[in-house]
Formats: sequence, C-alpha cells, structure tokens
Amino acid sequence: MKSGLYKTSSGIYKNLQRILLCIVFSVLSFIFSRLTFQNTFYALPLSTLAALSISIFAPNAAWGAVTVSAAVITLILLEQTFNTDNSPIQPIAFIIYTGAVSIAAALITNRWYWHIRKQRDSYQEQSARERSLSQLSTALLTAASEEELHELTVRSIFSITGCSAVLFIRDKKGATNRAASYPKGLLLYPCDDAVNACVKNNCRTGFGTVYFGENPLVCFPVSANGKLLAVAGMLLNSDEPITTEYQMQTTELLLVRAGIVLDKITMLKREQQILMEKELEHMRSDFLRSISHDFRTPLTGIIGACSMLNGSNDIVLDIRSRQELVESINGEAEWLMRTVENLLSVTRVGSNGPKLNKSPEPIEEILSTVLDKATSRFPQAEFIVKQPDDFIMIPVDPVLIVQVLMNLIENAVKYSGNSSGIELSAADNDKYVIFSVRDHGHGMKQETLSTLFEPSACRSGDSTHGMGLGLSICKSIVAAHGGMIEGHNAESGGAVFMIHLPKENNNEQY
Repeated sequence: MKSGLYKTSSGIYKNLQRILLCIVFSVLSFIFSRLTFQNTFYALPLSTLAALSISIFAPNAAWGAVTVSAAVITLILLEQTFNTDNSPIQPIAFIIYTGAVSIAAALITNRWYWHIRKQRDSYQEQSARERSLSQLSTALLTAASEEELHELTVRSIFSITGCSAVLFIRDKKGATNRAASYPKGLLLYPCDDAVNACVKNNCRTGFGTVYFGENPLVCFPVSANGKLLAVAGMLLNSDEPITTEYQMQTTELLLVRAGIVLDKITMLKREQQILMEKELEHMRSDFLRSISHDFRTPLTGIIGACSMLNGSNDIVLDIRSRQELVESINGEAEWLMRTVENLLSVTRVGSNGPKLNKSPEPIEEILSTVLDKATSRFPQAEFIVKQPDDFIMIPVDPVLIVQVLMNLIENAVKYSGNSSGIELSAADNDKYVIFSVRDHGHGMKQETLSTLFEPSACRSGDSTHGMGLGLSICKSIVAAHGGMIEGHNAESGGAVFMIHLPKENNNEQY
C-alpha cells in the first residue's frame, strides 16, 4: 500500500514539473517577443510549440491539456499585465483562440503518442517473453530426470515473478504431494483447499480467483494431453500481492511447456519400465529352458560316481580313486549349490519389476567382499585388485552385485587356469562406475561372442560346466540396476567382462 501511494505521489510531482516548465517557457517567450519584436504575438507560437512538445510526455491526454492550458493562461495574464495598446482585446482573443487549438492538438498528439508507445512496449514485452520462454524451455528440455525438472520449474517461476514457488505432483492414487520448492525450506500457509480446487476444476485457483481468493497462494494446473500432471503454486508477497498480467501469462506459458516435458519424461519412464519387465520375463523363461541342460551334466556325474562307490559295476577301487570320486561329487554338488543360489536371485525379479534391496555402498567394500569370497573359494588363484583413489558410493543391491562379480571370477578361473592372475578392478566414468574382471587365458571363441549372454551359450569341446546360465543371470541383475554388461577378448590375450552401473538411483521399486 505504501508503494502504491509513493507511485501516485511521484506521478503527480512529475506532472507538476511539466506544468511549471511550460509556465517558464511562456514567460521566456513573452519576454523575448517584447524585447525583440516589440509585440507579443510572436510569443504565442514559441510558447505553444514548447507546450505541445512537453504535453506529449504527459501520462494521459487530460494532463496534456492541463499543461497546454497553463501555458495559455500564463500568456493571457502577461498580456493583460504588460499590454500598452489601446485595445487589448484583440491579442487576448487571439491567444484564447490559439490556445483552444493548441489544447485540441495536445489532446490528439498525446493520445497518438501513448498509443504508439503502448504498441511498442507491448511488442518489446512480447519479444522479451518469447526470449525468456525460449531460454527456460531449453533448460527444461535438458532435464534428465523428474527431480531435475521439478527444480527447474520452481526456479523458473521464481525468476519470472520474484515470488516463492512450490510444485505438487500427483501420484498414481491421485493424491498431490509436494515435490519441490524454491527457495528451499519454504513454509506455506494452509493451501490444501486451493490445491485440491485446482486439481478438481483444472483452472487457476487461490488469490484473485473465485476459488479461495483470500489465499495468498496462486495455484496453476500443469497439464499435458488433457491430463492434469501437477499443480504449481506461487506465493504472493504480502506487502504487494499484485503481479502483472505479463508475469501471469508468462508463468502459464512456462507451465504448459513444463507439462509437455514432464509428460514426455513420464512416458519414457513407463516405456523403459515395460521394456525392462519384458526383458526380465524373457530372461526368466530362458533360464527355465536352460536349467535342464545345466543341471543334467553334474547330476549325471554325481549319479555315476555314486554307482562306482557303491560297487554296482563290480569294480574294485583303491583309496585314491575313491577319494577322487568323492572330490568329484563334492565339486559337482558345490556347483549345483551355487547355481541354486543364482536361481534364487532370479526369483527376486518379479513380474512387476525388479525387487532390489538397494543402498549406497562404497566401491571399496564391494571389492573387498568379492576378494574375500574369491580367495576362499579359489585359494590357489592369484587376484589383482585395482580401485579408484576417490571415495565413491554407488546405489546397488550389494548381495546381487557381489554374486555377479563372483560368477565372472568363477568363469575366469575355470577358463584361464589358476596359474594366471585374475584382475578385478573398478573405475569412475562420469555417470557410471565400471567393474571389470579380466583373465590372461586363451580368450573366448569368436562364434560365442554374439550369444555370450544367452542361456544357451556355453563352450563345447570341454568338460567344464556351461557358463550360459550364470552370464544370463548376471545380465538380468545388471539390467535390473539400470546398467549393462559386456564381454570381449583382450588384445594381449584373455577375456574381459565389464559391468556399467549408474551412480544415480534410477529405480523406484526397491
């Protein structure tokens, strides 16, 4: 209120300055005309021209007419005071007549001037709005996640209006939850009614509207494709709760574009979820088809060894042979146990998406856990561990990721032999952490590389268990984390498997 009174007083003061300036010009014109031409008629055009020039800048036509009238009245008073002619009526009548014409001219020119200026200001305002919206839209399109888009939206509202902003997002149940605010820690008045009215009526609510007009929070619907996605709130300043129509329109246009981007991100997220579910379902089906093949070989070996130990083939075995058969049975049983553990991991991948127990884990602890398990299972193997110098946390299910790395190490030991060193490393690569397992054996056959992670992929020509099922499970677990796995032969020999895991947590269902 104080600000409005100050603006009114300032406007009146400027108009009085214009009137005083016209009076001064009239006096100077009168003096110049009397001294130079010994006649006051020449003072009229000079004074009128000055008055017209000044009246153009008056805030409206009325003040322009008052400005010209002040100049005319000043000349009349001067003429009556200093006129020495016998008939002073003629110059006064001339001044009045000319003054009337000048006032009419002032009214017309002032109106045209402000009309042109208003059009110019409107064009400049529209151009500024388009530039601002273009910059803000570019920033919104660069948002990589919903959280980043929420923050950009409230910051953009604040930059346009200078008012505190808040964003409410609708969840799957239709409830509105506060997603972001700027400045941080913004405390709001009770606003549930205004927000719910905005959701129900899909229109602007709060201050200055028919819905809860006494609430200082103005709520804007954020929609796309006829569907309400969110509600943006703008908390007006209590000292001056009036925003310009330009700010309101710019905010609404911004929220239209924010709604389009939010809808796009939501659709992409839904499509990724559907693709992930299809991939996991496909993986599960492949696992079931390959179980019979991967289980048949060790079970056949166990049954054959047990038959020989029972003496069903009338073969007498010495102590060393019996010990070898027992170790063979034990090795096959341990392999079956690890495979069952892998299959139990698959059961944690349900039809509704990955059910992971994610938590921020230091890379050093993951590598340390894997190294302890690997040295215990393969005491004769040599392991070389490399880790980044920086302390890095990564959101993963530690049990499953350790199991993936153990599967890769097991394959590396089996296919390279225990004589060569197995390298286990982790590296920081921008948005991902890359785990790698490398051996220095003979590498993989070229024909198996294209189907490396399919359940049917296994090495033929040896008695070692096929690694297809284990790698398929590894791929499904890594995919559930939003990452990827790849394998290839190293140029210097041996095989390399690399796991790319995102640093940011992109999975909501854990």
